[in-house]
Amino acid sequence: MDNLIKKIQGGVCAPHDVLASSLTAGIKESGRPDMAFLKFPVGTNSSGVFTKNLVCAAPVVICREVVQKNKLRGILVNSGNANACTGEKGEKDARLLCSSLADLIDCNSENIAMCSTGIIGVQLPMSKMLSALEHLVSGLSSNNGGPASEAIMTTDTCPKEYAVEVDFPEGKVRIGGMAKGAGMIAPNMATMLAFLTTDANISKDIMDQILVDCVNRTFNAITIDGDTSTNDSVIIASTGSSIEIDSKDSISLFHFALHKVCKQLSLSILRDGEGVSKVVSINVSGANNNSDADSVARSVSESLLVKTAINGELPNWGRILAAAGYSGVKFDPEIFGLAIGDVSVMEGGSPVGGWENALLDVLKEDEYNIDINLGDGEGRATVWTTDLSSDYVRINADYRT
Repeated sequence: MDNLIKKIQGGVCAPHDVLASSLTAGIKESGRPDMAFLKFPVGTNSSGVFTKNLVCAAPVVICREVVQKNKLRGILVNSGNANACTGEKGEKDARLLCSSLADLIDCNSENIAMCSTGIIGVQLPMSKMLSALEHLVSGLSSNNGGPASEAIMTTDTCPKEYAVEVDFPEGKVRIGGMAKGAGMIAPNMATMLAFLTTDANISKDIMDQILVDCVNRTFNAITIDGDTSTNDSVIIASTGSSIEIDSKDSISLFHFALHKVCKQLSLSILRDGEGVSKVVSINVSGANNNSDADSVARSVSESLLVKTAINGELPNWGRILAAAGYSGVKFDPEIFGLAIGDVSVMEGGSPVGGWENALLDVLKEDEYNIDINLGDGEGRATVWTTDLSSDYVRINADYRT
């Protein structure tokens, strides 16, 4: 299906009838852009996946309500302040921003979603944000995907956006997206936000199913530090401006294309991770089922000893076997197989001769695979991880804005 998909420019605004704006409201002490707005036409369908953290921010509560009602007209996003652990006032303030913005674009407040990212436990600077809303509306343009992706950044060092155009027999469909995230990144999402858009005419029921699967295999399959945040949100909006997606073949192609966009955004988060210098794909096969494979992949990917070995370019692959062993999954160590990059280091539970020198070159690479085989089962899973460096500690010890 890859031959039917072409990368295009425009990011979240690449699909037809998606507008965006951004500005500096003064939420961040740095003076960098900190508010963005995405606007959609009447009748836009929406789906969302949100944090599994019991402690969730006020904007997440609002987003869940809006997506469930499924008539999304806009998403207000701010960075620099997570509006999490802010009590009743935090939710009241978020709802006031949504209703004020709804008045400006002539829709109901229940049609406006809001997402926030930044410092936890600090009230929103409401006067600054309320006064910025008119400027956000007046600045809307289909050319503002890039600036919007910059306005949602916190510790990110670069904006993250991706878009594709997909050729269907009936016509073309566009899918775009932007994301932010560099720390508090773990399976079950992270301190990350992702906004996906499409001009496909697709029902909410179908989009709900596709989004959950794509998130599980991308945003929920990356880890930098094993922390799940209070604000994680992935929202997709379908304007319905192009062809209808309802046949088995068209749904399959749309699913494949959306997964591609989600995967690219997910990997861009990993590559820009706090203190990250290496990205590694943990691929597990031969498990009794996919759930077992996923558990092993996550155990290895979140092991601090594995992650520091990746950073130090250490050929200490015993740490990988140990992490797999304490994952809680039953497997036969006498069958265990392990390859790092293109170097096989363990087969049938025993080391393979001559791996030492070849492995040293692989470990110097910026990106490589760790392939684990547990036996003859059909279970498979992939989780992407990173190294853990002293820079990560420095960034998070100093982080405040």
